[in-house]
Amino acid sequence: MAIDQVKKEISDIIKYLFEFYKHPSQSIKKVPHWSWLSLFVLIFIFASITGVLRGLFSASLLKSIVGFIFLPISAYISIFLVASLLYFLIVVFQNRNLNFKRLTTLVFITLIPTLTMYVVSLIHPLITIIGITASFILLSLGLYNRFQLNKKFIQIVLTISYFILIGSWLIQYTNINPMSQKNETLIEMNLKSQKILEQEMSN
Repeated sequence: MAIDQVKKEISDIIKYLFEFYKHPSQSIKKVPHWSWLSLFVLIFIFASITGVLRGLFSASLLKSIVGFIFLPISAYISIFLVASLLYFLIVVFQNRNLNFKRLTTLVFITLIPTLTMYVVSLIHPLITIIGITASFILLSLGLYNRFQLNKKFIQIVLTISYFILIGSWLIQYTNINPMSQKNETLIEMNLKSQKILEQEMSN
């Protein structure tokens, strides 16, 4: 009987994820009843595959190994942190007692676009923002349609969270970018100095 239940849950998960990729805005309105074990396994699978693909696309075996190990840990922390924060805010400010497992499942599903865009963000780092934006939109739809929460409350909480996250990401991005530009400038200056020195030595 247990084996049949496992097979059925695997089948339901595959069907849901297939429909989610086809119609995310419709599928997110129906948060599935997955077990904690299935949820933990799915988070690991999606995050580890994302880490490996990110490393392969950057042509680095080391990055693939690091991504396989550390991205699932980061995903677990992020998902449960967001779910816990939402649960706290909803209980305190909306006086609602939600099913924490369903809420965590919703947060994980809405993270899928961010993980997907993270893989291809090597093309341009700003692609990450597309994934984050899609995740926040889906999270808003899921909270409103599945849990029937106050729409204005959801908009305020998610809008503030979105701009904090995007702002911190942009600060990090602008700090990293100038450093790489400085390094390129230093390399160019060194090359020019070497050429000048060679010319003087030849003269």
